[in-house]
Amino acid sequence: MRKAISRRTAISIAAGGLAAACVPLAGPMRPLLANHPDYRRALGAALRDPDIAAVYMRRGYAPLWLDANGAITAAGSQALAAISKAGDYDISLERVAAVRQLAAADDKTPAGAGELEGGLSRLVGRFGAALQGPPEAQDLLWTTSNRGRPRASPGRIVQDIAETEARDKGLSDVLSVHPLLDELAVAVKSRREGLTTPTVPHARNGSPEPASNARTLKLNFARLRALPASPGPRHVVVNTASAILYAYEGRQIVTTMRVVVGAPQTATPMMAGAIEYAILNPYWNIPQDLLRERIAPAVLQNGVAAFDGRGLEALSDWSESARRLDPSGLDWRAIAAGALRVRVRQQPGPENMMGRVKFMLPNDLGIYLHDTPDQRLFARPDRAFSAGCVRLEDPQGLFEWLFNRPLGSAADGTAEQPVPLRQPVPIYLIYQTSTASKARTVEFWPDIYGRDGL
Repeated sequence: MRKAISRRTAISIAAGGLAAACVPLAGPMRPLLANHPDYRRALGAALRDPDIAAVYMRRGYAPLWLDANGAITAAGSQALAAISKAGDYDISLERVAAVRQLAAADDKTPAGAGELEGGLSRLVGRFGAALQGPPEAQDLLWTTSNRGRPRASPGRIVQDIAETEARDKGLSDVLSVHPLLDELAVAVKSRREGLTTPTVPHARNGSPEPASNARTLKLNFARLRALPASPGPRHVVVNTASAILYAYEGRQIVTTMRVVVGAPQTATPMMAGAIEYAILNPYWNIPQDLLRERIAPAVLQNGVAAFDGRGLEALSDWSESARRLDPSGLDWRAIAAGALRVRVRQQPGPENMMGRVKFMLPNDLGIYLHDTPDQRLFARPDRAFSAGCVRLEDPQGLFEWLFNRPLGSAADGTAEQPVPLRQPVPIYLIYQTSTASKARTVEFWPDIYGRDGL
């Protein structure tokens, strides 16, 4: 069990109190670096973080990035390279240049070694915390089946590295990022260095102004930092801004398709969850706003024949044992006025708005992915027309990828049929108004939901 270290003690260490515990070695032999008072004093001053200082106190002040004589190790060089890339992810770290200069010095004094060791750990901790924390803009809504990661402190980042047997692996684990973040960083860097063609605009009114581009990129980098670096061997990403779905195996995209997402007034939320099962021949439980605005007026104008002709049925409640109601006995004027709520669903079949299959990612907002009999909208460049759920251009392809078998004739029946996945597949509904293209250019998409605030 670790011995607890008080915050007062840790603060004292961070302020330079590391030297107090020093026991100098006798004789002419040079003390080991961890025992040298100049090293400890400089280490504490460079850390300036009581939580990271406590990590060093627990390990007897042994360095993480230097050897016993103060020479930088392979892991130290890796850490130095990592913090030098922070700007690529729109993360600002001070004193990176100073730490690089210390590392380049040929003959390090114990004090210089302590300053380098402490500076590296402080920057690595801050960099890792910025990568693993939620974005400064809008958080992803993490569903009950896949909770988001808590914000990691710099001290926790350094502690995780210190506890990993292979230092380089520990560093890679805490500083790794989702492939989408890496791709955007490469595209932006290439664009700034003049290695790619100009930005490809997708905005309805032309390309945003340069200042707007910079603001958009900042927000999009922040959103991507919310995604886990290791989302699983297989996962799905839906970018609602571009209305495109990507299926990943590892870091490779294996399937992509156009989708229809929520209209601005019924925006698809940013969320993370897991696809746990599919439903063949699904019912469609009609949302109350559509019932009020479309179905009720049609029944009031044309009678219950319009209701019956759409394969609809009214039910007594939302339970599995709900009984069917006679639609002619319902107060449709009250339903149209929003004064009466009633459950209405569309039966399975070729006209059902859910199509042949829907994919369930359990969440409190009732968001899911589904087929649709109406394919016309997929040909449009703007595809924000749904009530919030995601309509799929190729549901059969997604089913085959998820379940490793064709959708088949079972989806042509008239009875709902749940099909569980052996292993849930993570899914991320994101909102990226700037993305990287295959040619490593930066593409800007319309801010259909106004989340960029531009």
